[in-house]
Amino acid sequence: ALVGATTAVVPLMVRYLGRYTGYPLAIIFLISAGLLLVDAPAVMQGETIVQSWQWVAAFDVQFTLRLNGLSLLFAMLVLGVGALVLSYAPQYLDPTYEVGRLYTVFTLFGAAMLGVVLSGDLILLLVFWEITSLSSFLLVAGSGKGGTRPAIRALVITGLGGLALFGAVVLLVVRTQTTNIAEVFVLAPERLTTNELAIVAFLIILAAFTKSAQVPFHFWLPGAMVAVTPVSAYLHAATLVKAGIYLLLLMSPLFIAFPAWNITLLIFGLATAVF
Repeated sequence: ALVGATTAVVPLMVRYLGRYTGYPLAIIFLISAGLLLVDAPAVMQGETIVQSWQWVAAFDVQFTLRLNGLSLLFAMLVLGVGALVLSYAPQYLDPTYEVGRLYTVFTLFGAAMLGVVLSGDLILLLVFWEITSLSSFLLVAGSGKGGTRPAIRALVITGLGGLALFGAVVLLVVRTQTTNIAEVFVLAPERLTTNELAIVAFLIILAAFTKSAQVPFHFWLPGAMVAVTPVSAYLHAATLVKAGIYLLLLMSPLFIAFPAWNITLLIFGLATAVF
């Protein structure tokens, strides 16, 4: 919430601080990490911290955030690397660079990534997933004429993955009659047939592979590195590509008993690493 709220005031901060806005933003990222670490002892003991608010009452969709070991690990990655990159950016960026757009979208992206890893609701996860794709597009496209084509390519490929994730979410929600991730994990094995679980697994893999630039969807990533170094370091080296890995880890409890799931991830993961 702190990082998300900060997005709204970044333009005002830039007006007074210019490129040095990166320093207070880095501090805000570190404060957010500290707030999450307050619950770390409980999480390390296996507890899951859940906060939920009414969101879309007509469809009984809750704005649910949950913190467990997996989400804490990725949240620390998002906030820790974000703080490092933001503290580096003021010294890297040219004084004439349009930092207002960069810092605003950068902070929005950080908030969206936090939303992805902390979401306890499938609809909420899907919304934040798409915000990461859109904000990534804006950051790469903002690099100038040379960034337009790579940004569009990346948006199309990750957008395809977003549609795949949408299909998986729809099938899971229709069959389980809930959008709560914890409840879906309990009900899905009972209410989905083996074929339906296989379809969901394929769609999840497609969404993850496109976001994380795994073979054969790897070709969008090198072009997207045309973005300025702080953007490339944060999005394409540290966080955006990790969203797909997080999704696979999150959904693995549904498919871990299927050998094809493990074999597919091993083959394509190793092929991507070797390539």
